[in-house]
Formats: sequence, structure tokens, C-alpha cells
Amino acid sequence: MGKWKIVCFLSLLSILTYFSGKVALKGEEILRIHIIANSNNPKDQFVKYLVRDRVLKEYSQELKNLKGIKEIEKFIGNNLQDIEDLAGNVLIENGLAYGAHGELGNFDFPTRLYLDTVYPKGQYKALKIILGEGKGDNWWCVMFPPLCLVGEIEEKGVFAEPSGEIEDVEVEYEYFILNLLKKIIEFIKKIFS
Repeated sequence: MGKWKIVCFLSLLSILTYFSGKVALKGEEILRIHIIANSNNPKDQFVKYLVRDRVLKEYSQELKNLKGIKEIEKFIGNNLQDIEDLAGNVLIENGLAYGAHGELGNFDFPTRLYLDTVYPKGQYKALKIILGEGKGDNWWCVMFPPLCLVGEIEEKGVFAEPSGEIEDVEVEYEYFILNLLKKIIEFIKKIFS
């Protein structure tokens, strides 16, 4: 009976993993925005999100109106200095003088799940914004197709002004695989109880 449970568990795990999201196709035109924090200090991590919010808020309407990845790349290339300046201004407003650097190019990324799509390890076009030394955790999303520029971002309060002191911010991490395993275990308990 024990082997049967293991086979069921592994089969269920395979099915749930397969249906939990789609895989981005090789060669599919994808452009990411990738923001790398100066460090993992809570203030540096918090300001990374402020930079994200400001950049997306400032440029989301223009980017939504562009057709295709080539137009978006051209727009970003023409506005790269303004994007760097905008990010630098957010840092200055928050008492950080280490500056920001922007790059548009092809960069290596590990396998990641974003919304319902798995993006396999590989090189992807990206607007990379490096804050200070760029040694902290990063944030990214897909700019094209415009997954991080959709209207629901504003509805969820992504662009809301922060409240409280930056030092009081706690970072909470979630792990996709652990959450999936918890759901699978709960499901199996229901089946066998």
C-alpha cells in the first residue's frame, strides 16, 4: 500500500506542476525590467520598490501605446538617461546618494515563475536599473508583453506612497515550491483521510 501512495503522490505532483503555469516559448519576444538593489539592507530593498513604482508610473502609459518590442526598445534607448535620472531622484528623495545606472541589453536570468508563466533559464532582453553597487536582491517583471504595466497594478496600490519610517519595513519572502508542496500535502491528506 505504501508504494501505491508514493506513486499517487508523484503523479499528482507532476500533474499539478504541469498545470500550475505555462512555459514561455523559446524565441518569444520578451522584454523585462530588472531592478537590482544596492544591498539587502531593508532601506535599500524598500527604495528598490519605490524606484520600480516611479518608473512604471512615469512610463507605463507611453509603453502601453507602443506596438511591438522594437518600438519599446527604441523608446527605452531614447529615454535611458531620463530613466536613470528618475531612479536617481527617488534615491536622493530618500536620503541615498549612491546613484543609479541603466542598461538595455541581453542578460542572463535564472528560471523564474511570473504570474502563471515559467520563464526558463537563459538570456532575455531587459532594461536593467542598477542601484548603487547592485549587490542586493532584485525585482523584475515582463514589460513586453506588458504584464507589469496593466491597469490592475494601480488598483492594487503598487503606486501608493509609503507610510512610516523606512527602517520599520520588514521583507517577507514566499517560496513557490514550498507553497505548492503545502497545497499538495493538504490535498493528499484529504484524499487519504
